[in-house]
Amino acid sequence: MKNINSIKLLLGLLLLCNFVKAQTFSTWGTGPSGDVHDTCYTYGDTMRFNFTGVPAGAYGDVKLVVYFEGDYGDNGEYGDNYLAQTAENSALLSNLGTNEHSPAGDCDPMDSVVIIFPATNIIPLGSSFAIRNIPSNNVDFFCTVVRCKMRLEITYCIFGTPAEYASFTFADDQVCSTGGLINMTGSPSGGTYVGSGVVGNQFDPSALNAGLYNVTYTATDIIGCTTSATETIKILSFPAPISELICEGDSPLVLTGNSLHGFFTDLGMTNPLDTTNSFSVPPVVVSPTTYYYSKYINDVWFTLDTINATTSFVVDHNTATGDDRGGFAFTDTSVYIVGDNNTARFDDVDMLTAPVQLPVRDGIFSDMGEAKIYSLYNTSTSTMPTSNPFVVNAIVALDADLNPTSDIITFSQPIMMSSNMSQNGIFAGYGQLILKSGDNNEVFQINIGDGSVTSLGTHTVNINSSENWTSWGVAGFDGFDYFIYYRDWSTDIVSHNLTSNVVTPISNFTNVSDLAGFMYNPSNNRLYFHYEGSGQFGGSSETFGYIDATHSIANSGAPGTFGCPSPIEYTFNSVDLGSDTTVCNGHVVVLEAGIGYSSYTWNGINNNWNVFPVNTSGNYDVAVVDAVGCVITDAIAVTFQNCLGVDELVNLDAHVYPVPNNGAFTIDFGTTVTNLTVQIFDLQGKLVYSNLENDATSKLSIDAEGLESGLYILALNTDQGNQKIAMTVTR
Repeated sequence: MKNINSIKLLLGLLLLCNFVKAQTFSTWGTGPSGDVHDTCYTYGDTMRFNFTGVPAGAYGDVKLVVYFEGDYGDNGEYGDNYLAQTAENSALLSNLGTNEHSPAGDCDPMDSVVIIFPATNIIPLGSSFAIRNIPSNNVDFFCTVVRCKMRLEITYCIFGTPAEYASFTFADDQVCSTGGLINMTGSPSGGTYVGSGVVGNQFDPSALNAGLYNVTYTATDIIGCTTSATETIKILSFPAPISELICEGDSPLVLTGNSLHGFFTDLGMTNPLDTTNSFSVPPVVVSPTTYYYSKYINDVWFTLDTINATTSFVVDHNTATGDDRGGFAFTDTSVYIVGDNNTARFDDVDMLTAPVQLPVRDGIFSDMGEAKIYSLYNTSTSTMPTSNPFVVNAIVALDADLNPTSDIITFSQPIMMSSNMSQNGIFAGYGQLILKSGDNNEVFQINIGDGSVTSLGTHTVNINSSENWTSWGVAGFDGFDYFIYYRDWSTDIVSHNLTSNVVTPISNFTNVSDLAGFMYNPSNNRLYFHYEGSGQFGGSSETFGYIDATHSIANSGAPGTFGCPSPIEYTFNSVDLGSDTTVCNGHVVVLEAGIGYSSYTWNGINNNWNVFPVNTSGNYDVAVVDAVGCVITDAIAVTFQNCLGVDELVNLDAHVYPVPNNGAFTIDFGTTVTNLTVQIFDLQGKLVYSNLENDATSKLSIDAEGLESGLYILALNTDQGNQKIAMTVTR
């Protein structure tokens, strides 16, 4: 009997383990006729789906998959999905999200959209509730069917609501790849971590590129519920290292575009020099000298302060773009404006060149910090917006011709840009983007660096609507509050504090039509804008122009403000002829100025020799020119004197003739020498001729064939002494 009970217990435990692991519940909604589909037949009709048998203990996110077909191919043709207590005649509890118009077109096969919402929305409703799909007013009924069906996927625990949801933290969630292992602490304890760079309960960034990485922690609580949590860690990028050859005493200028960087004397970034985007280092007097710099990673404090509407420059853009549409961007060298037919790119920020015609990009903007172009993007459909509504869950960087690149920054949550086009807004800032959705008047702040999204609440924004589905403005941050800058329904460009909701006019436009969007370039203090005709600035019905403006910019300077540091190393060349020297008569002193310079001048004569033989007393100087045009000088005094005693035995008094010669010459020693070695060196120190003469001789003829024209050093070594003689060869 014990054995049978043991087997039953074992089977029970195995089944229990399987149940614990199988914590996903999936079900189709049931329409009024008991089918999984429901159909609408006329305007105002609603599709209704009941969901029953939903297990208790739901947690995390619920995934709703909506399959739909019908007249959903055009702008404004979509369905809103609402949670309800029951399918029939019940109040709508919350809008779960929209199935936007189908990219496949009208009446095409069924399309689908995934909507994510928190399980806390359905927990109070128990095991039964309903979801209703309400088509927009633009949906027509000429297709064979206008219908949808819905499927729910729910994560749950069979033991009830989890006693503790899995969670964990990084010791630091923004790190450099060189920062070493990062500890992770999870709760409940005893769980496992999974993800790129995970080593046990540590994260190793050393082999990973800069970017965002997800780590998932899975753990079981005290009642047996297994839950998971996913967190993101950011590996920061390093600025490009700088290595530059300069002239001694120079103060080089480091330019970082529009982006603020911190400059430091040490790798630990404890001794700051400046915070700027154009830094002149102190005069460099030691070679090499190394500084370090790093980019800010926190929000930059940026405010738009004044706008000078009395100065302006305008051009007509209708020929290049067609009718205005809205949309602006800039780089360090170009400015862009979007029209109905094309986007115009002016390849100078003064707009003096003829514009280049490029594709229409309805979600375009520029990061003011990087002067880099982006567009709103949806990763599910791999599309940029061409109409509204549009679900934004990322931004994609564009090249100069507005083609999308592989640089995609995914948002931490999707944002619906609504069909209520007069209330959508794109506000471009310094390393940040603020989006205003006309769907529910909610405003979102997005960090361009990592895609993190923060809701700033709902706000009434009286923005002057453009002829596109959104209007454009500027985003700001003063260290405490976020701001948006836009033209309101009156004639003012205003600053709107999104914490206090205080709206403050900055500048008044007395006579402009349809000025509904603008951008600001902090590198040249210009506000670029579009309008249709103006008694204030002039121009035609489609006018692009700029006026002067001012801004303030700073950073908090708080710990963790900066990212990863890179070195800036400066070197300069120097010439050293050595110390003043005294030598014996009869010797030759070869002065060496080093190799690799573009010019050599000895005692005022530019002969371009990198070495210079000296056999008479005097002061000698050299001036060389290096690869960056620096003129480098040095001087030396050489003194020749008669040497006494033993020194007299080691000095020969040989003579060479003819001088110059063609490589054939005679050496007259004036006395008999033995064990004679004759060597010839060029001015780079290379041995080009060698001869050994064992017999005693007082005179020797040499024929060194193949020597090119130039100066050579003749080295004589004998039992009686040594001597170096400078000799010129002429061919």
